[in-house]
Amino acid sequence: MNSTTKLPTTMLAMSLAAILLGSCSKAAPTQTETTENVNPDKPTANARIQIQAALGDPVKGSDIRYMTVVDGSSYYFAGRRDNPAGVGRIGSSGASQWFSSLPYALRGVSTLSPSASVPSGLVAVGKLDNDNDGFSDIGNAWLYTASGSLVSTLLFSSDSSDVWVNGIAAISDSEFVLVGGERTPARENPLVAIVTLTAGGQLAKGPQVVLNGLSNSYFVSVVVNPAGPSGGQLHIYASSEVSAGSGPVTAINVHALTAAYPAMTSWNVDWSRNIPGAGPSLVVNDLRVFEDRIYLAGSTDDTGKQPLPTNGGYWDSGLAARLTLAGALEWTSTVRLTAHSERFMAVVPTSNGIFFMGSAGRYFIGQAIDEFGYGWIAKILPATGAVATNLTFGSDAYESGFYTGVYSGSTMYCGGFTNFENQGGGYKSWFCGIDLANAVASSAPAPAAAPISGRIGDSRTPGNDTR
Repeated sequence: MNSTTKLPTTMLAMSLAAILLGSCSKAAPTQTETTENVNPDKPTANARIQIQAALGDPVKGSDIRYMTVVDGSSYYFAGRRDNPAGVGRIGSSGASQWFSSLPYALRGVSTLSPSASVPSGLVAVGKLDNDNDGFSDIGNAWLYTASGSLVSTLLFSSDSSDVWVNGIAAISDSEFVLVGGERTPARENPLVAIVTLTAGGQLAKGPQVVLNGLSNSYFVSVVVNPAGPSGGQLHIYASSEVSAGSGPVTAINVHALTAAYPAMTSWNVDWSRNIPGAGPSLVVNDLRVFEDRIYLAGSTDDTGKQPLPTNGGYWDSGLAARLTLAGALEWTSTVRLTAHSERFMAVVPTSNGIFFMGSAGRYFIGQAIDEFGYGWIAKILPATGAVATNLTFGSDAYESGFYTGVYSGSTMYCGGFTNFENQGGGYKSWFCGIDLANAVASSAPAPAAAPISGRIGDSRTPGNDTR
């Protein structure tokens, strides 16, 4: 049983709509269904998609994460292409320019300036579970030229502990701060490491510090104070997750750290601020600084969403927060859009508003494990944390979602995944250019769905692997 959803978009988007947003039968070969399962929540803003492209083998896994601008008309990203992880470059229409596979979980990318020793190159970071115990135990950094040639690598490892890398931020054209964690059988602590780009176009290790004062936690994301090094000091901000052993994340925090510059051999924690959620477990996915404010994006178990999933646990809601550079928590916002799960994966602060991006209306149903959900952009008022508008994108026949975005003019260029129909099945990478002009005036929140009968639970699509 087939149906087709078409998007009233530009000619390019219309030519792809049947591939990206059309639905198809979701019954397993041995399953009898008289009607096709569809998401009772419907997308609200497909008409705003100006361009879109899907890449990858539909029976394998592909996605786009951590997208960053290269030259104003193309983008670096980390993600997957037909199952292998790696980094790549795509053009303004989403066409692949190159992709390099890496046997790691990729955690961040940073574009080099045209004046760097590797002009407009790419620095990427990631980690690997090298001993197959379910936890990352080594980290790495890679340097690529603009054309995709790998020219330098750095390994972060230890004979006595697990170390891994979760994030990267540029201090200058030739200095970068990396964050992650170190684990022993007795403890888990945040890690901060400095990497430099030499005049000869190679990566080199700088100082590396484990913060023993922050126990049972590890850093997830990092941003540098926009003022840069000043007065002989460097200020950075990092998010952390707190957990006990292999258990769920029970707390997330934001920290301010200062180091003497340029030595950066030790770091002082100036302040730490807890970000409350709406349930027992929560995660942080992104951290940004904009106009002297810190913005955080993540998700939280939401005990207020009833009835609960029949497979146990809780539904998720999007979690947003804003802090001052001095550590005052100005607001947090738990964003509930549907009766199912939502998550924020990225925050994109702009002069036209603060946009939080991720997935909405996420759930699975039935023994065949049919997956549903939409790409989601929420515009949140910076002064109060109130939601100005919610926009959802995709098809009611399967799951799509956003992991990352870059804003230019009034267009949000989004990266994520689409065409995820069944647990264990394939999905394609999804690149969209979405018109956000006058978004508040013309858009309304999606309606909340009524409970669905049958086996139902939170979607199993991956988030950001931080451990």
